[in-house]
Amino acid sequence: MNKLKTTPLFESHKKRGAKIVPFVGWKMPLEFTNAKKEHLSVRESVGIFDVSHMGEIHIKDPKALEFLSSVLTNNIQDLKDNHCQYTLMCNEQGGVLDDMILYCLKKPSDYLLCVNAGNTEKILKWMRAHSSISIEDVSSKWGQIAVQGPYSKTLIEKIFQPNHLKKFQFDFADFSGSAHLISRTGYTGEDGFEILSPQNKVLDLWEKLLSLKANPIGLAARNTLRLEMKYPLYGPDMDETVSPVEMGLSWACKNKSDFIGKEACFKKTQRRWVGFEILEKSGIPRTSYSVFSEDKELIGNVTSGAFSPSLEKMIGLALVKKDFSEQGRRFFVQIHGNLALSQVVPTPFYVLNK
Repeated sequence: MNKLKTTPLFESHKKRGAKIVPFVGWKMPLEFTNAKKEHLSVRESVGIFDVSHMGEIHIKDPKALEFLSSVLTNNIQDLKDNHCQYTLMCNEQGGVLDDMILYCLKKPSDYLLCVNAGNTEKILKWMRAHSSISIEDVSSKWGQIAVQGPYSKTLIEKIFQPNHLKKFQFDFADFSGSAHLISRTGYTGEDGFEILSPQNKVLDLWEKLLSLKANPIGLAARNTLRLEMKYPLYGPDMDETVSPVEMGLSWACKNKSDFIGKEACFKKTQRRWVGFEILEKSGIPRTSYSVFSEDKELIGNVTSGAFSPSLEKMIGLALVKKDFSEQGRRFFVQIHGNLALSQVVPTPFYVLNK
């Protein structure tokens, strides 16, 4: 059994009394106070997340753009310097190997991929199997902090210079004598930033943010925040057996080149990923729970579910037969042996106040 890894912020989390749990090979904070309080603090003010477990892969080569265009789904050909983009990588069958953020450092030769922690080695191996260009795992060089919430910009500007970044733009800024990559991205739906910090500086930045009264947020609230926005979590929601089209991610498959799995990605499928709410008192609809039609036909399974702190109702995501995916359609979710009446609803579940 492999030993669990720790981020550079692990000791700080322990000192603050965080509940630590294993997560994709890492010891991570589940919550610092309680999940509901942390969730609402991000929706109402600002929270900070340790996401240093994420993987970073550096692709620097004259043929970097050409290669990435052959393995990524989105339209990276039009991606400009200091812009980033949500994209996916697929296998030959159109299944999702991972979803990720691509940073264009210098077009067409210098790019950084931020990948899911549990997939770093898999993605490295896949990329190297399809190219001989320079591909380097630089995960050990970086820590990462997400700053999320309506007051995230105000907080960031107390440490860095006035920030004029728009959504999916990034730049470098100095803190404690080192360059930090700051992007206007996030996984909560709220306005926010993700900061790639040199590993020897990330603890200093974390402590500085805490000193400015930022709320530390654990994995539990991170999960309910992304769930309310219908943001997928790799593993529970999608994997190598699910296509981007089934996930409703065709908008992230606009690559003009013939990337690996492109034809398979767009094959007609009889499954759709939907959001639902439970209409009666029940337990939590957890990953892999069965979904049945009103005629008791097995039509799919739950991929994620939780009680929504913002909406105060039980919500979930499910991969179901296409005929049962339209809004308003009712079905049953099997929870602890009971069939809980549920209904397909519009997503995102939570509509942000703009």
